[in-house]
Amino acid sequence: MKKLSLVASMAIALSVSAPAQAGWFDSVVSWVDNNIVDPIETAVVTAVNWLDKEIITPTGQVLKTVEEYAAYIEVVEDTMTNTGYSSSGGIGYSAPTEPAAASGVLNVATFNVHGFPQVLEGISDSQATTLSSMINNWGWDIAAIQEDWVINGPLTSNLSNSTYPYRSNHYAGTMISFGDGLLTLSKHPMDKNKVIRRKWTNCSGTLEQFLKGEISSPDCATEKGFTISEVHVASDFVVHFYNLHANTGGVLNQSDLADMSSYISTYSAGFPVVIAGDWNMSLSGGNCTPLLATWIADNGFRLACQDLNSCDDAIDQVAFKGSEQYSFTAIGRTTHDDLGISDHRPRSAQLSWVNNNVAQPKVDSVLNVAFQGVHGRYFVSEGNGGSGQTVNANRGGIGSWEQFKLRAKTAVVNCIVNGDKVGVDSGTGYYWSAQSSGELDADRPWFGTWETFTIINHSDATGCLANGDTISLKSYHNKYVVAESDGKARANRSAIGSYERIKVVFY
Repeated sequence: MKKLSLVASMAIALSVSAPAQAGWFDSVVSWVDNNIVDPIETAVVTAVNWLDKEIITPTGQVLKTVEEYAAYIEVVEDTMTNTGYSSSGGIGYSAPTEPAAASGVLNVATFNVHGFPQVLEGISDSQATTLSSMINNWGWDIAAIQEDWVINGPLTSNLSNSTYPYRSNHYAGTMISFGDGLLTLSKHPMDKNKVIRRKWTNCSGTLEQFLKGEISSPDCATEKGFTISEVHVASDFVVHFYNLHANTGGVLNQSDLADMSSYISTYSAGFPVVIAGDWNMSLSGGNCTPLLATWIADNGFRLACQDLNSCDDAIDQVAFKGSEQYSFTAIGRTTHDDLGISDHRPRSAQLSWVNNNVAQPKVDSVLNVAFQGVHGRYFVSEGNGGSGQTVNANRGGIGSWEQFKLRAKTAVVNCIVNGDKVGVDSGTGYYWSAQSSGELDADRPWFGTWETFTIINHSDATGCLANGDTISLKSYHNKYVVAESDGKARANRSAIGSYERIKVVFY
C-alpha cells in the first residue's frame, strides 16, 4: 500500500511542468508528513532527500512517467525499509562434543545469486524462491552466498533446518545502502552472533553511475566486503570460513586482498581457512591474473581448481589452506545448473581433510602413468616386465611396455602425495626393483622393500600427484632413479640433479 500511495503521489506530480521538478518531490514529502509516524517519517524523508540529492539532481533528468517514478521508489523502498540485521532462520548454536575423525570431506560452495532490486536488473522474489529450493536440494556442507541484497526472505524460504541448520544473519545496510549481501549457510555448528563482517576499505561505482548506464555494478551503494564464520566441524576442528565479494573494478582488487590478508594473518592465525566467493578476478583471464595467482601463493593458499588442474576464467572460486593439525586436498569440483536465474552459476568443491594427529587408515591407490626422462625419452619395462627383464629410458613414444600402474597405500584413494611409498607395476604384475648394485630391474612378481620407492613431488609438495608433475623416485637403498643420456635407467644416484627428475604423464 505504501508503494501504491507513493506512486499515486508521483502521478499527481506529473501535472506539474517539467522545470518544476521539485513539485513531485514536495508531494512525496507532504505525503510522508501526513501518513507516517514521526520515528519512521524521519527515516523516509532522509531516504527521499538522498534520492533527490544523489540521483535526480546530479543527472539533471526529469522523470516523465509513473513507471520511472515507480522504479526510483523501488530503489528507495528497498534501501529504507530493510535496514540493519534480521534473522535468516535456522537454529541456535550448539557446540559439537565429538572430536574429529581421522579424515573426511567438506563440500563447500559459492553462489552469487544476483539479488539486487529488479529495477537494478536483479532477480525476482519468485526466482529467489526457486533458488532457495535448489540450494536446499544441493545440500552443501558450507555455502557462501553473495548478492543477497533484498531477497533474503524468499531466498531462505525453502531452506530446511535439517540441511542448513546454521545460517548467518542478514545485514540490510543503512537507509541509503543495500548491505553486504553475504549469507553463509552451514550443516556444521556456527554461531551467527560471532560472525565478523568487514567492508572493503575502498569501493568503486555509485548508484547514480549505474542508473546512467556508466557502470555494471554500484559497489559504493553497498557494504561489499567479507565475513568470517567459525564453522565447528568437530569439537577440536574449527574452520575459519571467509565469504567474500570483491569490488567489480579491477583497480581496487589489490586493496581488497590486502584487507583480507590482515585478518587471515592475525585473527585466523593457526586455523584452517577456507575462502569462497566472487573474487571478481580469475587465474587465466584479464589484467588481474598475476595478482590473484601471486596472492594465493604468497598467503599459503591453493584454489580447488589448481589441485584438479581445471582452472578457467571463472571468478567464483574456493581457496583453502590447512593448519598444523589439519590438511586439505581438493578431490572434486562441480558447476551446478541454476536454470539461468543468476548471471553466475554456483560452484562447489569437495575438500578432503586429514587429521594429522590421528593415525590414518590406508587405502589402495592405483594411477595409470608413463614416465618421461629429462632427454624426452620414456621409461620402459623391457618385455613388459618378467624374469631377467630390466628398465630402460630410451623410448620415443608411449606403447604398452611404457605404461605403468603406480601403486600405493594412501590416506585418500588415488591421491598419491609427496613422501608416499609407491611401487611401479609394469602392468603384468612385475614390479620395478632397485638392486643394491644400483641396477633397476623389472622382474619382481611382488611388492617388497626393494620394490618400494619414495616419491618426491617437485611440482606440488602438498597436493595429489597430477598429470605433468615432475618427480624423483628414491629407492630403498636411498639412491635415486636416473635416466641416463645413453638410454639406460638405473637407481644409483646419491643426489637429485636434472637426470633424476622425471615427468609424470597420465594415460
